[in-house]
Amino acid sequence: MYKSIKNLGFILIISLLMTVTSTNAQNVQEKISPEKKAAIKELLEVTEAKTNSDNVLNTMFAQMENLMPQLLATQIENSPEVKAEDRAETSKKASEVSSRVFNRFKELTLQKVKFSEITEQISYELYDKYFTQEELKDLIIFYKSPTGKKATKALPLLVEESSRKTNQILTPVIQQIMLQVLDEEKNRLIKQENVNK
Repeated sequence: MYKSIKNLGFILIISLLMTVTSTNAQNVQEKISPEKKAAIKELLEVTEAKTNSDNVLNTMFAQMENLMPQLLATQIENSPEVKAEDRAETSKKASEVSSRVFNRFKELTLQKVKFSEITEQISYELYDKYFTQEELKDLIIFYKSPTGKKATKALPLLVEESSRKTNQILTPVIQQIMLQVLDEEKNRLIKQENVNK
């Protein structure tokens, strides 16, 4: 969940900054020599950067879609405010709301955030910063090789599986931390309410 929230935060921040930095990104691209810009473009193509950025976004959505109902169910199950006999119905309603909210969030994100364009913008700046034109050519040669092609296909799967396994380990811990924080906040509010009386 932490990774999903982190990814979500990253996407939201990028979408906000995109409007502010679009001029800066254009200026950065204008400073890159045409030859180096062409090398970066070719590298992005051979590494299937657009497809991979779309896959990252889809993986994030899938993780969020799975985690939201789990988190809500845990909160409802551990909530003293929800009577035991009402928990099943409350969980069902919460799941419906969660699904509706998530679907709307996904719809708007896909409309408003062009993740592959952001990836491309960022890539030009970063590849220019960290690689010489000769090093970019070396990377292109590697990614055109059989091992490079395999890496292009395997790395997104490795990231996805690693992320999924990390979430399996972290989700119970994150749920407990969230419950603790909510409980502390509830107690703080009750205490504050009692002081104000």
